[in-house]
Amino acid sequence: MILHVGERVFWGAPEVIYLEGTVVSLKPAEQTAVVHIERATPYSAHLINSDVPFAANGLVPLKGESLPGSRISAVRSGCHPLN
Repeated sequence: MILHVGERVFWGAPEVIYLEGTVVSLKPAEQTAVVHIERATPYSAHLINSDVPFAANGLVPLKGESLPGSRISAVRSGCHPLN
């Protein structure tokens, strides 16, 4: 496992589902990482502000900008994207 707590990572593919956030904890023995979700594509926006466990080998360190069209926490806090 080469991830670090505090590192920005993403999971998924923009065409289907995309989650982006910060690693908040690692469990090396189980090869898992818990990520606080901060951005997501519209169909996964309900996960924003959640801590989600992932298999560490499925996460990719974020390099550069966030995915265009991904939503930020405003979606979770009541601003529906269709309003």
